[in-house]
Amino acid sequence: MRHKKGKGFLMSDNGFIDYYELMQLSPSADADTIERIFRHLAMKFHPDNMESGDAERFRLIVDAHRVLSDPEKRAGYDVKY
Repeated sequence: MRHKKGKGFLMSDNGFIDYYELMQLSPSADADTIERIFRHLAMKFHPDNMESGDAERFRLIVDAHRVLSDPEKRAGYDVKY
């Protein structure tokens, strides 16, 4: 699978986004770590943050959190990963 760099995360040619890379997580990260990193990144990239806000990156982080924090969705994602 070929990857291209996009705003600091990896995306394949078919649009598959590497949520682990996006959130700077190991694929073996536990739920507490996912939640902690999500909160940190959400605050950093929230559009209201004047210093480092990035609406597109924030949206992707929220999407990644929805998938990685739900055991069933994460299992389905991991099959593609």
